Amino acid sequence: MADSKHFVDRHREALISRMYAVDGVLDGLLQANLLDDEHYDRVRCQNTSQDKMRELYTYIRGWGNKDKDTLFNILLNKNRPLIQDLLSPNNA
Repeated sequence: MADSKHFVDRHREALISRMYAVDGVLDGLLQANLLDDEHYDRVRCQNTSQDKMRELYTYIRGWGNKDKDTLFNILLNKNRPLIQDLLSPNNA
């Protein structure tokens, strides 16, 4: 049976621990109007990439699949090797 969770939900732990270039992701989310300036600043001021991703996930929880699809595409653009690794059959 296929997992019905969205990619960004299914791979939350790996995205938090392995994502780099989070500021570029935040820029994309701001441009796509998925984050407002206040949320952008709140996430960006975190000290580490992991802390930034944890803070970002506080907002992602309330997003629908369309918004998560936008995030997925931004993640793919900013860190293709990680996303391709997570899409591989060993990590599905």
